Amino acid sequence: AGAPRRGLRRLSSGGGGGGGAKGSAPQTHQTIKGRTRFYVRTGVMPAKDEAAAAVPAAAASGGGWQVTLDGRPLPTPARAPLVLPSEPLAWAIAAEWDNQSTPVGIEPSFMPLMSLASTALDQIAVDAEPTINALLPFLKTDTACFLAPPEERILRARQEEVFAPLLAWVRERYGADLAVSEDIIAKPDHPADAVAALEAAMRGMDCFELAALQCATFNCKSMVMGLAVVEHELTPEEAQRACRLEEDFNVEQWGLVEGGHDVDMAASLASLSSATTFLRLRDLGREMQ
Repeated sequence: AGAPRRGLRRLSSGGGGGGGAKGSAPQTHQTIKGRTRFYVRTGVMPAKDEAAAAVPAAAASGGGWQVTLDGRPLPTPARAPLVLPSEPLAWAIAAEWDNQSTPVGIEPSFMPLMSLASTALDQIAVDAEPTINALLPFLKTDTACFLAPPEERILRARQEEVFAPLLAWVRERYGADLAVSEDIIAKPDHPADAVAALEAAMRGMDCFELAALQCATFNCKSMVMGLAVVEHELTPEEAQRACRLEEDFNVEQWGLVEGGHDVDMAASLASLSSATTFLRLRDLGREMQ
């Protein structure tokens, strides 16, 4: 029993980086990267009252759940209670820890759901402003708001086919009528009320939703696509195809760089899938109540 306690104390001593101009940095237990697994069993338990009270977004879902390592509640990298909004999400994160038996030791990058939860609780729940302020500028360079010039007929047609429905959805869902640019240099001049509407939508999200939105937006270089992912309007595969539309078109013309394009695609899809899974498991818990 002594070894797991020492491991958990070191586990909760920080790591993973902090917030900043680029928003909320993904939080993982980087202090244990490469360490030999120091626990035997993983599990889940209902959150203790004092722990649940510290996380309103989880408490609002019915009291919250905690992951355990050898029976002890797992903390976040910042030593906060890791209280999750649903039992299915807690079990999924417990499974990430249970699968940590790689030859090189514990690998935090293999725990994307844990990373999202820790980012939500350690950073966004404490102060959502850095995340919101980092996401809003994506509208100025949003992938969905740029079209190739008319003379590039094939690419332009593909973009219109994919981007127009997304912009129509944002307009209908949020009342945000975003502008479109045909010049890669000229940023789209979005109406102020459209930007305000999307900012208000973000402020209405809890810390878990914002963490998933940040993940999807950063990957797609598009808040429009990020919102579509967290609202389940796009699947991860659809979002990846949408955000890589021009790059995939260029690959058709010039070929795939093995070890480059393919690796980027796999990493991007894994990240988008984690954001979708994170929220699906959160919602599944609500449906089970």
